[in-house]
Amino acid sequence: MIDSVNEIFKFFDDSPKRQRYLEEIMDEKEDSTSVKKLKGLCKTRWVERHTCYETFEELYPSLCQCLERMLNPAENDQPWNWDRDTRVSAQGLLSTLTSFKFIVTFYTTKNSLHCLKSLAQKLQENGLDVIDAYSKIDAKKKKISDFRTNIDIEFIDWFSDATKMAENIGSQVEMPRLVGQQVHRANVNATTPLEYYKKNVVIPFLDHLTHELDSRFRQENRAGGDIFHLMPCSIVKCTDFDALCEKLSYWEDDLPNPTALKNELKEWANTWRAKPVDSIPKQIIQCYSVADN
Repeated sequence: MIDSVNEIFKFFDDSPKRQRYLEEIMDEKEDSTSVKKLKGLCKTRWVERHTCYETFEELYPSLCQCLERMLNPAENDQPWNWDRDTRVSAQGLLSTLTSFKFIVTFYTTKNSLHCLKSLAQKLQENGLDVIDAYSKIDAKKKKISDFRTNIDIEFIDWFSDATKMAENIGSQVEMPRLVGQQVHRANVNATTPLEYYKKNVVIPFLDHLTHELDSRFRQENRAGGDIFHLMPCSIVKCTDFDALCEKLSYWEDDLPNPTALKNELKEWANTWRAKPVDSIPKQIIQCYSVADN
């Protein structure tokens, strides 16, 4: 699905003529949107990926209409003289866009990843400390887990959105034919389209997303990051010094006196609690100005 979204973006982005035709199609509508151009799936700017899905959904009906009229021009259309390669590509992309499986997969991806948009924005902010970042990551992982737990309820809304889009572009709500044995696609038994896509698309996608988040942000990779609990802005919030000592045990071999760690932490916390809030460093670079010579 993601490759198809990027392929459709390139189809219009690589040709000013196709882009102008798409804009002409949109201008004919009374409720024409201000967004006229698709966005690509940027590999480095995380937030742009979420914006891409939102823009794609907004332009979805216009994209289908544009591709359809490239293949079957309306009577009042000006002669745009599309070449054979454009018409062949348009036929394939239109077939993809009008496939109900693609529509369901698109809404599944968009809605599942939407909760990660705010996280992507936060993780790219200047001055975000590691402890706060991991806290936000854990919160989003729980959100994805809640989606998976309540999938019977969540997917009803997602499927409704997909059904409305299908009706809007003239596509049929259907599911692939089930066979006794299938090796090229998911083939879990189901009696309705809603049940089929829930079992064969949504649940596997959420399980994959959960696995990827767990793999990328494993607990064992956080051991070195626990030292950031010593940041003044973090230590003043500490209420369980035993738990903090346990987290810092990773650095035990580097401590001059490990048995005194808990008392040292309490003294460190009290030192900063006695200072004005606005004078407490919130970034590592700020700590240099208050460090002992």
